[in-house]
Amino acid sequence: GKPAQHLVGAVPEAQVRGLFSKLSERQEDVMMEGALAILDQSQDGARARKILEALLKKEPENKKARLALARAWILEGKTAEAEKALAHPVLAADPEIPDSATGPAVWFREGLGFWKAADEAPSVGADYVKASQAARFKRFPEAFDLLLALVARGTPEPGGRESAKKAMRGLFVALGEGSELTAEYRGRLSRVLF
Repeated sequence: GKPAQHLVGAVPEAQVRGLFSKLSERQEDVMMEGALAILDQSQDGARARKILEALLKKEPENKKARLALARAWILEGKTAEAEKALAHPVLAADPEIPDSATGPAVWFREGLGFWKAADEAPSVGADYVKASQAARFKRFPEAFDLLLALVARGTPEPGGRESAKKAMRGLFVALGEGSELTAEYRGRLSRVLF
């Protein structure tokens, strides 16, 4: 081996413990962190999904991984698969499982209708459908702008103000807490509502 520069000379005990705690992290925790980073930073659902599926083979009861898997499916545009992930008994038993600080799983379930609207007739509202189609093609700023306009105008249902708010909350969860778009549009939604 080669000398490690970060352990030269007298090293404080806290620094040594920190280094060894990083080395001893469970592989499953590292996989989870990696998948969430992929979802938050690049929205690459397929890449994250592969990691999460491997993790869930090892830990089938991992609630956080099941929610992240639903996020990955959504980002791939596969709502039926996302619904299956959310219908897993581990999540069905607890509808308020948080997905980080972004919001409860129920927001994610409500948001599924938004993703499906891309396939529906314009009877739900043309702007709502356009927003859903934009999100499907990962044009998230366009989707957020259309939804925010529906909220601001107080557009009646179906596909109006309340549906748009639910869709935005669902997008916040799908994109993740680390997403710059989540932070920006959460603030913009708050300003419109309050």
